[in-house]
Amino acid sequence: MEFRAPAVPMEAFAARHEHLWTWPDSGFVRTATAQRRDVGGAGVLRGLTLTRVAETITRTAADEPADYFAALGDLFGLTLGEVTGPSGPRCGGAW
Repeated sequence: MEFRAPAVPMEAFAARHEHLWTWPDSGFVRTATAQRRDVGGAGVLRGLTLTRVAETITRTAADEPADYFAALGDLFGLTLGEVTGPSGPRCGGAW
């Protein structure tokens, strides 16, 4: 039996990376996600759902623009400057 796989160069992942990063059917393109770990657990904002994973798991809807952008700023340190809401055809009319 062989338990040690040989090293694989980064180029081996290039085609799949390109697909996940750019194609419209990719979940990474279709759903905005922010994640952050801390000493007590992890926070995940996926789409309009804020999930806190610690001793228990809690889920909160961030379905209003103010809640969504507050979570991005307060919990993940992501401020988007002048952006106040979604724009363009790819937003899916969430708001």
